[in-house]
Amino acid sequence: MGGPAVAAAQGRHRRGDRRRRTSRTDRLAGLSRAGGIPAQRQHRTHPAHPGRRPDPGRGRHPGAFNSSTRQNVRKSFRAEGVRFGEVTTDTDLQQVLAINKETGKRAGFAVHDDGYHLAIRDLMGERSQLIAAWDGDDVAAFVWLVVSGDTAFELYGGVSPRGMKLRLNYGLKFHAMKHVKAQGVSRYDFNGLLNDGISDFKRQFSKHEDLLIGTWDKPLSPLYPAFATALPTVRHALKRGLPAAKATLRDPKAALAGLRSRGSTSS
Repeated sequence: MGGPAVAAAQGRHRRGDRRRRTSRTDRLAGLSRAGGIPAQRQHRTHPAHPGRRPDPGRGRHPGAFNSSTRQNVRKSFRAEGVRFGEVTTDTDLQQVLAINKETGKRAGFAVHDDGYHLAIRDLMGERSQLIAAWDGDDVAAFVWLVVSGDTAFELYGGVSPRGMKLRLNYGLKFHAMKHVKAQGVSRYDFNGLLNDGISDFKRQFSKHEDLLIGTWDKPLSPLYPAFATALPTVRHALKRGLPAAKATLRDPKAALAGLRSRGSTSS
């Protein structure tokens, strides 16, 4: 598609982007003047537009996908015994939660407990949409969406080792886009970019990034800057020390024997 109408629409979009950038700069300046301190760096999110993407199975390529991404999408669709759809049973939901924990452990990030995720499902109702890929009877990948208006927003996602081997996370992303497009969604937000491997994966599906203001804190104490500076160091120390402390509590005799062994080795 093309022509003057599309060009005019794109021109309006670019002008809108410039207005948003100016407005964001003004808001940041206002926050600084008000004494705000950034609680985290500016948040980058990665939106795509599923309404602009044709089906790769019809001989037409998604415009923003590179050749390797298209190949991986097709590979996942052709895998024997694989299907994509919405999670509707508690059995499959439990498999999703297990993959979420496994993915968090593998990638090194914390995950909420099962009750938290069940509350999302119950409180959000039909706006909470859990899409999965199955290898036979086993859930092998999932993406958890919240759909609001014309936007679908990714909350969580994960893939099992078997799903990684079959590239099911590629086909799942594409299926999720088609799933929400059928509901009138025109914007699919992949959520934050953290300069890691997961972010590189997200970038394969769209070439556009949005830069958001991020979270700002209003200090209520003159000691807050020192606290904010020291907190990451304390967290890092606790992250390293807690596993050892827990191991000592579980088996104090083994921990004591280990200390004695290291002591005798050093002497």
